[in-house]
Amino acid sequence: MELRITNRHAELSPALKQYIEKKMHKFERYLPNVQDVTIELSTQVLRSKGELHVAQATLHLGREVLRAEVQAPDPFEAVDLMVAKLQRQVERYKGKRHDRRVGRGTLPAPSPVTGETLDLAVEADDETTPMVRRKRFAIYPMDEDEAIEQMELLEHDFYLYQNPTSGQINLVYRRKEGGYGLLEPEIA
Repeated sequence: MELRITNRHAELSPALKQYIEKKMHKFERYLPNVQDVTIELSTQVLRSKGELHVAQATLHLGREVLRAEVQAPDPFEAVDLMVAKLQRQVERYKGKRHDRRVGRGTLPAPSPVTGETLDLAVEADDETTPMVRRKRFAIYPMDEDEAIEQMELLEHDFYLYQNPTSGQINLVYRRKEGGYGLLEPEIA
């Protein structure tokens, strides 16, 4: 397991680095397929809450990704909360893998999005909005159930993946009314 610790607007003391390494190496025992772990520490100053330490972890498990982000007034407390959140995700991840192997799926079937159209209105602005964040990630072929499971593990509202049967890029999303939706783009 490769462990990378980065800090932004925060001081990384040797004691804190050693504490993080000790806490994160226990995940090797639970997840032997963990490839790399990225820990990002930063500090934010908010008017209402004062100085907060943010701890964010990303674990790459082959095609799956587990991610946790927490805020706390103390950096050691932030690391402890982040590890606890990751531990819950690992338990859920391992439970879902076991359920799939046994044949008792724990996720509800996605609701098909037939006949539904999305109107995406784009307002023309004379001012150009600068790109705030650009993110690159690998897209793997998987079916709808796997994409929904990955979306739930990441605690996101949507997930982009490649459909193995059609080879197209699809997007599953959580609907406000409950259930899931699927976007299958067509070249116009």
